[in-house]
Amino acid sequence: MLYLHKLLPALFLPIGLNLALVGVGLILRKRILCWLGIGILYFLSTGVASGKIMGWIEGAGERREVENLEPASAIVVLSGMLQNKKNVALGEWSDAVDRFEGGVELFQAGKAPMLIFTGGHVPWRPKDRPEGEILKERAVNLGVPREKIQVTGKVGNTADEASAVKVLLESFKLREVEGGRRDNKQLTAKGQQAFQLEAGGKMPDGQRPRIILVTSAFHMRRARMLFERQGFEVEPFPVDFQVPDRQKTTILSFLPKAEYLEDSEIAMREGMGILYFYRDWE
Repeated sequence: MLYLHKLLPALFLPIGLNLALVGVGLILRKRILCWLGIGILYFLSTGVASGKIMGWIEGAGERREVENLEPASAIVVLSGMLQNKKNVALGEWSDAVDRFEGGVELFQAGKAPMLIFTGGHVPWRPKDRPEGEILKERAVNLGVPREKIQVTGKVGNTADEASAVKVLLESFKLREVEGGRRDNKQLTAKGQQAFQLEAGGKMPDGQRPRIILVTSAFHMRRARMLFERQGFEVEPFPVDFQVPDRQKTTILSFLPKAEYLEDSEIAMREGMGILYFYRDWE
């Protein structure tokens, strides 16, 4: 199933769509299909197109101030920021390293008693260590107590991550923090309480654990949807924004670049994921 989730969308993404249109155009001798494929590829390779598409996926949000976040049961950091390399015990960072840094910053600010990393792992690289295990070692090196870090089992996609975090937290019970949330009328308008997690019991029936979810801004909408479907109360903490705060349109915005094409592909893939899971979400 994971292979299908990875392969099928490629047919509708910029390069796959271009190749399909050009290929069909050549077979049927329809020049218009060839030009259409080339035109779509050019358009999605420009800053104008990629900025608009990525901006829609990321939404109007921005990096939130840590001190204004309310306490939660756990901080959950999603995988997708490490590359396993030979002779590099703790891997090498990819562009999404902000996820790790954001999660550690939240924990060090006292926003939750537990930091959870997901065990990102793909079946076509069976010898790789799950990403969460490596991230745990990196967090310990930064001073986060080892006993305060949990890692889920192996997961292959966001839906697996949401399910694995639920299984992990079901082995804990919630204990209300003395005094609940901080005394802030705006932030306590719903009258919700903050909780701590303790090992050795189950969460009370009907209790929705509150988590601070850390992932890339373009990935947050789909991730939040999947975690809420598992019964979590989600406080989003988006990081790794792709769209600049002040994006100006210039003549350079109409020149094709590989990085613009990559942004368009990422945004389109997320859009397809949102549509796919939205049908089952309430």
